[in-house]
Amino acid sequence: MKKVLLTLSTLATFAMADTKATINDTMASMEKGMNTIQKGFLYNQKATILEGTDIILEANSIFSKVDVQSFTHGSKATQVISNINGNITNNVKELKKMVNANKFADASKQYGKVMNDCVACHTVIRKW
Repeated sequence: MKKVLLTLSTLATFAMADTKATINDTMASMEKGMNTIQKGFLYNQKATILEGTDIILEANSIFSKVDVQSFTHGSKATQVISNINGNITNNVKELKKMVNANKFADASKQYGKVMNDCVACHTVIRKW
């Protein structure tokens, strides 16, 4: 019985470590996407902005595959993160639409909304 419990405990630890690594990798990708978008704005490179939006959308999709409760510990933050995740997706898609329509001033405002989504999530998770 002790061996079974030890095995289950070990597997749970590895699963949590794997989720933490996945979240860390996802945050690094989100940062890369935000930096890429900003670089696109700074250098007037539409393709670079769009590349950044694709990076963020891909990174953000992980939250539909990972059990968020593993790092929120089942708190009410789980629902908040789910809402923010949806906001990020919607705001990045809107940003992409504005860039494709060559409405760069509006797109830069939308970039600010995406940044606010990031800060909102970090406020909940990191308890800023």
